[in-house]
Amino acid sequence: QKRPSPVDSLALSGIFPVFTPIFEKSSRKTRGKGGSQRGTGIAEINSTGFLEFPMHELSIAQSILEILNRSVPNEELGNVRTVNMKVGMMAGVVCESLEFSFRALVSGTPLSAASLSIARVPFRIHCSACDRTSPTQHGFALCPHCSGTETRIVSGMELQVVSIDLCEPVLEAS
Repeated sequence: QKRPSPVDSLALSGIFPVFTPIFEKSSRKTRGKGGSQRGTGIAEINSTGFLEFPMHELSIAQSILEILNRSVPNEELGNVRTVNMKVGMMAGVVCESLEFSFRALVSGTPLSAASLSIARVPFRIHCSACDRTSPTQHGFALCPHCSGTETRIVSGMELQVVSIDLCEPVLEAS
C-alpha cells in the first residue's frame, strides 16, 4: 500500500477548496428536455442523446490521476488496484459521478483495473457553548443540543486521497 504525500492531499483541497458552498448541489443546473433545470448531480442523457455529468467530478477525477502519476512509478501503474479516498458529506461531490468519471478516464490505460474506494465522512460540528461534538444533517451549523451558533466544522468537508493499493507483480519463473 502506497501513501500519497501530504502535498497530494492538499492538491485536491487546493484545487477544490475545503470550504465549498454547503448547498452547491442544489444550485447546479443541467440541461434537459425542458431547458435549464435544477439537477441532482447524477449523469443524465440530454435531449441530443449525449451523456452529461457534472464537470466538477471530472476535474476531481483528473486530479486523482495526476496524484497517481506522481505517486506511483510508471512501470507500476498497471498494478494499481484501489485508490482509497475520504469524501465529506458536504464536500460538494457526487460519489457516483466521481466513480463514473474516474472509470471513463482510466479506460484503455494501464490504470484500467484501478477503482475508487470512497469512505464517506459525516458532517460534524463542535459547539463551543456546550463543548459537544455532534453530527448534523444538511450542513446546518446550529448545535442540536443547545441551539448554539458558536460552532465550527469538525468533519464532513474532506476531499482526500488517503492511500493507493497495489497488487503484487507476478514474477516470472526462471
